[in-house]
Amino acid sequence: MSIAETTGGPSERVHRWLEGGYEVVLGSLLWLVASLPLITLGPATAALFAVARSRELDEHRPVLRTFLGAYRSTFRRSVPVGLALLGIVAGTLLPALAGIRFGGGLATALTIVSTLAAVFAAGVGVHLFPLLAQADEPLPRLLRLATAMALARPGRTAITVAVVAAAAVLAVLHPVTLLAVTGLAAQAVFVQSRTVLTELTAARAEGGAP
Repeated sequence: MSIAETTGGPSERVHRWLEGGYEVVLGSLLWLVASLPLITLGPATAALFAVARSRELDEHRPVLRTFLGAYRSTFRRSVPVGLALLGIVAGTLLPALAGIRFGGGLATALTIVSTLAAVFAAGVGVHLFPLLAQADEPLPRLLRLATAMALARPGRTAITVAVVAAAAVLAVLHPVTLLAVTGLAAQAVFVQSRTVLTELTAARAEGGAP
């Protein structure tokens, strides 16, 4: 072990930054490749959050092993979540496109309803995927817990959704940033969701309202 490693000198800090950057980029790349069939978007996203969890808890586990392990273990539970997410996106875009093309009050109403549904689903999703990555529980139970988390902490949940939206916009406008913003956004979402879970668990343990 070097002096820098024992004293936390500049060399160690640089090494940690480089290692962290490598893990973020590799996790993002794995997510991108694993998501390409679209039907596997759910497992790929759950696996990305498993990598974020490992980084946050400083487990020093290999990124590839962590990703593949979570991909396999969450596959059956997360495929329906990914398909539902794709369905919600399509259900939001189609009325909006119809409104632009044909106009009319019905298309506008459908756009508003579908957008509100998408926002709510996003609020649940930013908690559900981290839960899938860290809890081997049945999907309905995790879905109820994610919904309770979103409703208990709407402000923090809204901020978390905004982080995801900002990362998506940045990746669309500047595709070169995709391999960085994907992993960083997952890390930020995991931290926020874990905080909400801790607060909700403590509130329930004390018998108080969340």
